[in-house]
Amino acid sequence: MKYVLIIVALVLSAGCRSESPKESEDAVVNQARLEATGQAAPYAGATGSVAGTIRISGDPPPLLPDLAEIPVGKCFKAHERHRHLFRKAPDGALADVLVAVTEYDGEIPAPKQPVQVTIEDCAFSQRTIAMMMGQKIEVLNKGPAAATPQLIGSPVPALRVAVPGGEPVSLIPHAPGKYRLVDRSHEFAFAEVFVLNYPTVTVTDVTGRFEISGIPIGDVRVSALLPLTEVTSDQKVTVRAGQTTDVQFELTFSLEDWKSSLAEEARTRREQAAARSDDAKDQSKQTGGHTQNPSGPAGSEAVPNTSAVQQ
Repeated sequence: MKYVLIIVALVLSAGCRSESPKESEDAVVNQARLEATGQAAPYAGATGSVAGTIRISGDPPPLLPDLAEIPVGKCFKAHERHRHLFRKAPDGALADVLVAVTEYDGEIPAPKQPVQVTIEDCAFSQRTIAMMMGQKIEVLNKGPAAATPQLIGSPVPALRVAVPGGEPVSLIPHAPGKYRLVDRSHEFAFAEVFVLNYPTVTVTDVTGRFEISGIPIGDVRVSALLPLTEVTSDQKVTVRAGQTTDVQFELTFSLEDWKSSLAEEARTRREQAAARSDDAKDQSKQTGGHTQNPSGPAGSEAVPNTSAVQQ
């Protein structure tokens, strides 16, 4: 099957479920694995890899507005990871970029191992998380204080506390799309979570490096997305058996364009809110003043737009 990376607007709302956290977790993980492997046998042919570095030029990253909420004199990792819109080295090497390989033939099942994330010094170990539907996130607390990790956009049976040095907290996305991992104890700490229908995906490290292996041979597309900025790029390359194809990306960031996109998104949200309000008023007239909550189930929260999903 050919896979294509598409950037779309997607809103995921939390819902209400009656299962226990463990029952819900097992059902989602097991069902996703069945769906990933049930329609076709897993690819068993020759594979290769892609690897490279992503750099960025243009305007420097602006400070994030939540910076003022990070305590002074502590939470040093939070200052390091969440001070700017994105993280780049002096040579332009870019961290936290989502990299995906698509448009190959063959079904690849979800990895069995969970995606492990640590939280320490008021910050998650990474700002971007890439995973396949069927995997779960395990958040391990290495800090001195308790943390309350939550996956915004996924049903939340109950908030779970990650005890320092204790067992990891498991979080399960219930559909492909974009989520946000937050710590309710330190809400300036966050990570963008991309849940895809294929496993050929990774995130650049602090040196801008990435590598994806186990790719079916042939012509493929390598795509890069810098979250929060929505800066993207892609290349067509050929994957050969037992070889690593070098792929280099040079992204460009424009502060003016970014501010314009934020203004456009804000305008769209206002228009959507006005439309919902008008619908609610119309419904109120039809029902004699009794209306339902137009924003969804109690406690639901929306995820910022732009998601990477399979089509």
